[in-house]
Amino acid sequence: ARIFDLVKRSGHYGIDREELFNIAFSGRKAKRPTLKEHIYQINDLIEESGYRIVGRKYASLQSIDQR
Repeated sequence: ARIFDLVKRSGHYGIDREELFNIAFSGRKAKRPTLKEHIYQINDLIEESGYRIVGRKYASLQSIDQR
């Protein structure tokens, strides 16, 4: 939920992937692929809502219709 909330609050332009990783996994021993896996899981959970988290350098929440 924390990753989703951070991305959702970041608005249209999104949040820098490194910043998202640093905030979401602060104080935890996690590697970069962990963030990617969590985003895949979140996208599976929100698939029916019509939205998904997208982006390479910046992660943002977009309508599936915007692709």
